[in-house]
Amino acid sequence: GKFCNKPCHKMCSECKQRGGDGPATCTSCPADQATVLVGSKCECIEGASRDEEGLCQCDDPKDPNKDSFFELRPRKLCREICKDGTREVFGNKESTCMTKKKFKAVMRLEFNDLEEGDCANDEWKIPMPDSDSECIRKDFVSNILQE
Repeated sequence: GKFCNKPCHKMCSECKQRGGDGPATCTSCPADQATVLVGSKCECIEGASRDEEGLCQCDDPKDPNKDSFFELRPRKLCREICKDGTREVFGNKESTCMTKKKFKAVMRLEFNDLEEGDCANDEWKIPMPDSDSECIRKDFVSNILQE
């Protein structure tokens, strides 16, 4: 601020003016970064890690169909969202991102048209337009058909 004599460390938005200028002298963290104040140090929030520049960034998801997303409100949060061209579908305590083509193929079906075929016990065989059928988990299919 206008009364500060020295700049804060790059990991802080505000800091103590006495006792050093390191990352352990913060009194608040930047609002637009995936950090939270722990004691007097800005730490990465859950789901985030420091990059090469020392800034906290949301970790990349393990699922290649998802992107990481940093949310500011109602609180700082790293979460996963579906990539463009896919749609989130919910199952038993988890979700997956499904292409719109696959989603529409399920929507065209009725519950009484579902077959297991050569799929696993927890999957339905879904006929795909312009290609072979695909096996899709039953809990995801049920979620789509209940919409």
